[in-house]
Amino acid sequence: TGIPEVDAMIAQVNKKFEKNVFGGEAFHAPGAIPTGSDLLDAALGIGGIPSRRVTEILGEPSSGKTSLALQILANDQASRPADSDLIDLVIDLEQTITEEFMQGFGVNTDKVLHTRPASAEEALQIAIDLPKTGKIGLVLLDSVGAMQAEAEIQKEAGESLVGGVSKMMHWAMRQISKISEETNTTYIFINHITYKPGCTYGDPRTSPGGNALPFFSSVRLEVLKSKPCPDNPGAFLMHVKVK
Repeated sequence: TGIPEVDAMIAQVNKKFEKNVFGGEAFHAPGAIPTGSDLLDAALGIGGIPSRRVTEILGEPSSGKTSLALQILANDQASRPADSDLIDLVIDLEQTITEEFMQGFGVNTDKVLHTRPASAEEALQIAIDLPKTGKIGLVLLDSVGAMQAEAEIQKEAGESLVGGVSKMMHWAMRQISKISEETNTTYIFINHITYKPGCTYGDPRTSPGGNALPFFSSVRLEVLKSKPCPDNPGAFLMHVKVK
């Protein structure tokens, strides 16, 4: 730095941790993956969702969250060089995504690892471990609301497990936020909007998984209820709020 006091302290810190804490690669701004909508890309400010970051897509049931996520996945695949060896990971906790459904959005399913884990532990461990190979371009997890902890699965009907998935999400997101930058992996988490029972003050809406996902997400896209398109019977209008 040229400032003797700062340089002396940096030397002490490097010696303590036995590495060059302030060295390494320079920080780079993330790129952008187009969403498929020019209006939405403009609203996001960088031309799409940020790559190498975490994006949350949340909304009410059947609002088009998965459709938007798969369109982004297809756009990301299309932007890669023809000889790219990157593949993508779709973690289908809701067990509703089919190969034909992905292909309908232009996704090259030959370049997709599609898994249907049985528990939240399996899903989050896969989301953490696979990108460490450096060969995963995008991870799509559908959805946080469908996650069930192993302990919750073993319980009887009516029994509850307080904070099970929320605690795991806090543990996982601390790692995923670093892995996404270190391995150039983009994460998209789909989540649901639910309503607090008996809420009379404040916003009654909430989302499963606790506060970790909103905290670590660089962008949150709220998909509002979709409506049929009056000009095209085979399409629908999607309203998306950038949060």
